[in-house]
Amino acid sequence: MLKAIIHHRRGHLPAARLAYENALAAAEKHDDLHTLASILNNMGQVLAALNDTNAGALALSRARDLFAALEMPAEVARTEMGLSRLSLYSGAYEDALRLSQRVRARFLKLHMVEEAGLASLDMIDALVATGKHDEAYRMSEAVLSEFRQAGLNERALLALEYLRELVRSHPPASSPSIRHVRSYLEELRSNPSLEFLPLPDQRS
Repeated sequence: MLKAIIHHRRGHLPAARLAYENALAAAEKHDDLHTLASILNNMGQVLAALNDTNAGALALSRARDLFAALEMPAEVARTEMGLSRLSLYSGAYEDALRLSQRVRARFLKLHMVEEAGLASLDMIDALVATGKHDEAYRMSEAVLSEFRQAGLNERALLALEYLRELVRSHPPASSPSIRHVRSYLEELRSNPSLEFLPLPDQRS
């Protein structure tokens, strides 16, 4: 599993898929449901990135069911965020919006503001894709306010302020930047000093 994670973090997706499949085969021989669910969750994300939508959805759904059986609500929400993102990337925007709304609500209930913010960016992405620009702007304001109230990293606030203004002024062109900001926020959690830079074609 560690080898798979290393490949995954380095962006070596075919190698990560193979390593996760090997780890899954080993884990299924043991009564360790948490490890099995974790492997399925990670593998589902890799499969989604490789555009193997059906296999990715199956792996994530199995992971969600296992985390639910283990009574781990935060992990259930994380896995559902993977499912919402899978819907988003495959163009099923209404499904993505429904799932990401539920994930956001679950994370806020658990007082996990950063995770709720990532789910909110998925919501904004789906709202922009379906032409609901005013709702997307209101959501960008809401997540920025939540991050401020939680006293989170100033660099994260800068990225969210940039996104809010882009959604307000150029909503049809904002989808790549939404995903860029989301990737930045995910990386910022392990690298708090990482500088935010807009996409090249969005720099003034």
